[in-house]
Amino acid sequence: MAGEVTVLDGTVWLARVEADAVRTESTRSPSDSATLLTLFYVPDWRAITLDEPVEAGRLPGVIRSFARLAGLDKGAPFPFIVRGPLSVKGHVINGSCPMSVLPGGSKQDAIGFASNNRVGTAVGVYAENGTGVITHHDCVIHVHVIFEGPAPLSGHLDSIAVGAGAELLLPSASG
Repeated sequence: MAGEVTVLDGTVWLARVEADAVRTESTRSPSDSATLLTLFYVPDWRAITLDEPVEAGRLPGVIRSFARLAGLDKGAPFPFIVRGPLSVKGHVINGSCPMSVLPGGSKQDAIGFASNNRVGTAVGVYAENGTGVITHHDCVIHVHVIFEGPAPLSGHLDSIAVGAGAELLLPSASG
């Protein structure tokens, strides 16, 4: 387990640890493989502007509320995207999973990163009935971030706060 993969609109973002730092690159033709990859095809998105900021730890509840209003089945996993100002803490694995309860996993098996109020894209899955399978054992969302630009950054998120004016995208219930 060495790195994180995020796919959005046909672009694959690969994040790896190199010399104790995160190196991120994007490609349209990866030659790598992944231990776990969750994919969704969404033909039509419903965009919701978040007028208020969302503090760290509150995003799952906000997603749940808007998903119910949108008519999404809360029992089935569904993808979501958040675009806008993000404040995040995350990691890129470099060995065993740092969230693992298995012997041998340690925090040294990941390189952490943080970014405050940077415009980016969070790509995730909401899985109320998928804890420990699609998500980590203690949460209902699994989220990665993509920050583009001259210093691209991607990886798994441990914490996310969303600034006012960001856009939440949910699958259209009719799509």
